[in-house]
Amino acid sequence: MLCCAVLLLLLLPLLPESPRYLQVKGRTHEAEAVLRRIARVCGASMPAGQLAPLPGTGGSKSTEGAGHGSGNTSPGAQLLR
Repeated sequence: MLCCAVLLLLLLPLLPESPRYLQVKGRTHEAEAVLRRIARVCGASMPAGQLAPLPGTGGSKSTEGAGHGSGNTSPGAQLLR
């Protein structure tokens, strides 16, 4: 068990951050780079273009009144605030 924990701690810096996390934080170029790397490892190709904004991340503020909460946040996200 201890061996697995040590191995995880040693390899943790080599793992890329989640593309979703990077996009939510506004680091779109880094998210695209991680997705390109994943596609290359899997032998797939990424379509050209930019990532679409994620719902509920402030990409579009014009959806007032949509959903059950205030603005475009879901009720579950409101609980985490």
